Amino acid sequence: AVGDVDGSIWLWNALKGECVSILPGSASSTTGGWSSDGRLLIGGYANGEVLIWSPRSIQILHRFSYAAGAGRRPSLLHFGFDMDEVTCLSCHHRENVFLVGSK
Repeated sequence: AVGDVDGSIWLWNALKGECVSILPGSASSTTGGWSSDGRLLIGGYANGEVLIWSPRSIQILHRFSYAAGAGRRPSLLHFGFDMDEVTCLSCHHRENVFLVGSK
């Protein structure tokens, strides 16, 4: 998988050198990773969002954001820091757990 500044994530078949799917996005894709079972793709974006994708259905399964405003509470567990652009993401090797970092 390769992210792009237009927010899309391109899924490639490395053996054939072919793009097999493109996941659309709205903000620059900055980091990503695969779930431990390889079924889900987690993408981090420049607007502070983290999206969990089903690559097979090209559907967003979960959307996390620190954009609290307008009476909403943040959907990411955080430790008192403002979350801006997501700059790094790490997935656990056995459990479907991930951590993100931001500017």
